[in-house]
Amino acid sequence: MLKNVTNLDACFDGCTNFNGDISKWDTTNVISMAFMFNNCTSFNQNIGSWNLTNVTDISNMLDGTFFSISNMNAIVLGWSNSQPLNTNINFSNNRTSYSNQEVINFGYSENEANTLTYDVSDKSTILLYNIKNDNTEITLPINYNNNMEVYDNSYDGTPLVVADNKITLNAGIHNIYVLNTTNIEWQRPTNTISLESLIDIKDTRALTLPQNNTTIGYFQNCTNLIWTATDGINLNTTSLSRCFYNCTSFNGNISNWNVLNVTNMISMFYNCTSFNQPLDFDTTNVIYMNSMFYNCTSFNQSLDLDTTNVTIINGMFYNCTSFNQPLDFNTSNVTNMNYMFSYCTSFNQPLDWDTFNVTNMNYMFSNCTSFNQPLDFDTSNVTNMDDMFSYCTSFNQPLDFDTSNVTSMSFMFYNCTSFNQPLDFNTSKVTDMRYMFYNCTSFDQNISEWDIFNVDNFNNFCFGVTISEENYDNILISWVTKVKQINELEDQRTLHFGNSVSSINDTIKRAYSDINYKIIDGGPDFEGISPQILLEKNKFIFIIVDSIMDFNGQQSKLLTDYIATKNTSAEINKVICTFINN
Repeated sequence: MLKNVTNLDACFDGCTNFNGDISKWDTTNVISMAFMFNNCTSFNQNIGSWNLTNVTDISNMLDGTFFSISNMNAIVLGWSNSQPLNTNINFSNNRTSYSNQEVINFGYSENEANTLTYDVSDKSTILLYNIKNDNTEITLPINYNNNMEVYDNSYDGTPLVVADNKITLNAGIHNIYVLNTTNIEWQRPTNTISLESLIDIKDTRALTLPQNNTTIGYFQNCTNLIWTATDGINLNTTSLSRCFYNCTSFNGNISNWNVLNVTNMISMFYNCTSFNQPLDFDTTNVIYMNSMFYNCTSFNQSLDLDTTNVTIINGMFYNCTSFNQPLDFNTSNVTNMNYMFSYCTSFNQPLDWDTFNVTNMNYMFSNCTSFNQPLDFDTSNVTNMDDMFSYCTSFNQPLDFDTSNVTSMSFMFYNCTSFNQPLDFNTSKVTDMRYMFYNCTSFDQNISEWDIFNVDNFNNFCFGVTISEENYDNILISWVTKVKQINELEDQRTLHFGNSVSSINDTIKRAYSDINYKIIDGGPDFEGISPQILLEKNKFIFIIVDSIMDFNGQQSKLLTDYIATKNTSAEINKVICTFINN
């Protein structure tokens, strides 16, 4: 049959219902088969036995066809015996692909392999599972429909039975091939076994990530997923928030993803402790990058990200202990930088950033033990600097910060053992200075000009610090008239200056005692008597009266009225009343 036919160009072009068995055709004398089965969407026959020895043109012969994998394999293997192979061969039935080496193994030369296109992979997704027990039910992470075929370990054989989006697998390693004539949408399973058994995604060209309107990421908690696919993925979403959240084994190269339309990358690689791949992302439209690399302890890649539109960036590199790369970020729209580099123990890069709109910098460099770079930040709108440099044991740079709007500086330089720089801070709005210079063993500066009138809490302010006598005297003398005035019936407040010693110890401590403050430092405690009243509510009341000053009737009445409102013991009340009556 066909013995005298030499041209079969476009023979069945557009015959969408044709699927006849023509495997026995004699094609010995055929010279051209271009577009022969073009768009024969139903054709699926093994024509691998055809003799193509004299064919010079089979370009686009199988365009738009959808062969089964077993038939496609048979065709490629069969035609590999037709030597010499002519150029312009295109097997584009769009399901899977052979690498050049695999084609060469079929008998083609390397040059011939370069001319042969067998591209059927953009309609398949390959998933690798590691199953521990027989008869394990796995929920497929796709929106399965009847147009799909699911195979186990090869494209040959009988497709797996899929019921309610589930397949059943026995113990062992399984390559699951999902084939479809249209794109395959990812649909995250909710059961743990399906998430933890997925150990690889090998091909993503057919895979689509649909819009995600939940707080759960696409691959969240796939803790064993390594991801060897290097192709792009179809992103029909604006959010990659938590995309690989807690994928502790993930280290896939996804730099060729087209993320142009993405606006949200919150926690995208959160706790991806193995991840360390370059990211050539176009992030022009991204607004949120907070916690993007949170706890990515292996990550240390350069990042050329467009952050022009980013407003929230806090916690972006939290606990990225290996990270130490330059960051030429445009931060002109960023408002929050708290926890930005917390626990980045290797980080020590200059930051020429626009911080005008930032309001929060607490914990920004906390535990950055290597960091020691000058910071020319505009902090005029910052309100919170709590723990900003806590445990920055190497840090010792001048800080020309505008702190006029800062309300809290607690723990700001906690355990900054190297820090010793002048601080011309405007502290007029600060209310909390707890542990501010705790264990700053090198710190010795005159901060007597600070406005501390609104500070309510000085607990352990300079614990472990030794300020020189001159600086310490200046601070104490200046601050005694600046500290916030408190009622003598309130709890006594403490000012802790570590191991510092004043040359006017008794005099200055008495002055503070008179206004219900206690100085704790390296000098002797003040032993005198003052009219302070130290109240420990609901337990007891101590009264210490300065011999120089007398209780008048008004003070006695005030004290009596106060006692009446408290649940004090009868013994304490008796002592107090006896004192007042005398």
